[in-house]
Amino acid sequence: MNIRKLIATVITGVSLLGFAGISLAANGAVPPASDINIYGSSAQFNFWKATGATYLTDAGCLNVKTVTAPCDSNQVIVSSSNCNSIRITSKASWDGILAVAGNTTNPNLKSEATPQTETCTGAGNKTATPSSPAVYCTGYTRPMCADATCLATACETVTGGATDVAAGDITQLSSGQLNGPLNGGAITRNFTGAGALATSNGSLLDTATQKPLVDCQEVVVPFGFWVSSDLAGSVTNLNQVDVRMIFSGQIQNWSDLGITVPAASNPINVCWRHAGSGTSATLQLTQMTPAELYANGEVVNGAGQFNYYFNDGTGNEQDCVNTLTGAVGYWDADKTYGAGVSHAANVIPVTFNGITTSGVGQGPALTAMIEAGQYDFWTVENLFEQLNNNDMANLCSYLQNAGNNAIAMPDAWYAYTCQLDFTKSGNSSYMGYSGHTCPQ
Repeated sequence: MNIRKLIATVITGVSLLGFAGISLAANGAVPPASDINIYGSSAQFNFWKATGATYLTDAGCLNVKTVTAPCDSNQVIVSSSNCNSIRITSKASWDGILAVAGNTTNPNLKSEATPQTETCTGAGNKTATPSSPAVYCTGYTRPMCADATCLATACETVTGGATDVAAGDITQLSSGQLNGPLNGGAITRNFTGAGALATSNGSLLDTATQKPLVDCQEVVVPFGFWVSSDLAGSVTNLNQVDVRMIFSGQIQNWSDLGITVPAASNPINVCWRHAGSGTSATLQLTQMTPAELYANGEVVNGAGQFNYYFNDGTGNEQDCVNTLTGAVGYWDADKTYGAGVSHAANVIPVTFNGITTSGVGQGPALTAMIEAGQYDFWTVENLFEQLNNNDMANLCSYLQNAGNNAIAMPDAWYAYTCQLDFTKSGNSSYMGYSGHTCPQ
C-alpha cells in the first residue's frame, strides 16, 4: 500500500439531468446523479457525516439536513429538497470492503445477515418487518436509512466501501462473544485463508466485473486510548511500551506498571475489537511488535481476574470500557465522551506518549502534529468505489481540491493526505519527510 498516492480521476460527460436550476459550484461539488451510500469503517463516520452535508450544500442543493436514525446512532442520511441523498452507516472496515465488492462467498458474512427492512418502534427498539421467508441484505447491499426520516432501514446499494486500512492489512483472527462483556452470542472471525479480503496482488476486485476497485485516499483519521472513569487520576498517560505490554497480554494488572489504582480496578480489563476491524489493524501495524492479537480467543476470569474481550463495533468497544472497572480500549480520537454520552458516559481519554489526543478543541492541534510527523497513531482512510461511478469520483475529486480541505465541521480532527509533511509508505512503516502536495 502506498498511502502517498492520490487517486486522480477525470470526469467527462457527467449528466446533471434532473437537477434543473443547480449549477456546478466553483469548488467542484457536483450534485449526485444517484444516491451516495458510504458503508463500513466506524472511524470515518463523523468525517463523512460532516462532509456529506458540506458537499451537498456546496453543490447548490437546497434545504440540506442531516438525520440520525432514532434507533441506531450508527446510521445517518443527508438529504435535501432537490438532490439525491448521501447515506453513511458505520459497521466495520471488513464489511465495507465486501459490500462494495459485492462479495457473497466470504465465510465471515455467514453470521452478518440482516433483515431487508427494519422499522424503529421507539425507545431505541427495532423490529424486523415480517416476511416469509425472511429476506436479507446480500451482495452489494447493506441496511441503511430507507428515506430522509431514517425511521426504517432497507437494503441499499453500497457505493463507497470505507475501511481504515488496505484490504491486505486485515489478516486477523478472533473468537469470543460478539459484544465482549455484554455477550451477544459466540462468533469467530477469521481473515486468513478462505476468509482473506485481498485478491489479485492485494488489490480488491469487483465480484461482477473482476475489475479493480478505485481507492480514494484523501483523509487521515487519528486514534487514541481510553480508560474507564474509575481510573481517573491514576491512569493518565500510556506510552508505547505500556500499550505493547497491555495489548499483547504481557501484563495483567495496573500495578505491573507501577500505577496505584482502586483495588477493584487493579486487574486490567482489555477491550479489543473483533478481527476485521480497521482500528485494530491500525493499532497492530502502527504500535505493536509483533503485529498480532494477544490470543485468538477471549480470556475471561484469568489469573487475577484478568479479562480480555473482543467487541464487534466501536460502540461495543466503548460499551466494554464504559461498563467495566480497570478497563482500557482504543478508538478514533474524534469521539465524544462523558456524562450523558451514549456508550461513553463512564469513559475518559488518556494521553498517548504524553500527547493529548481527545477533548473539545483538541482536533486542530492533533491534526497539526500529524502533519508535522509528531504523532503516529493514525491511518490514511480508504474509500473503495466502482471504476465507473461518477458520483463517487466527483466526491473524491472534491476532496482533492485544496480549497475544500477546510470543511466546516465540529472541531477539525482530520488531516488530508496532501497536507502531510511526513508520510508513511505503509501503516507499519516509519514516517519520512515528503513535504505537502496539495494542489493550489
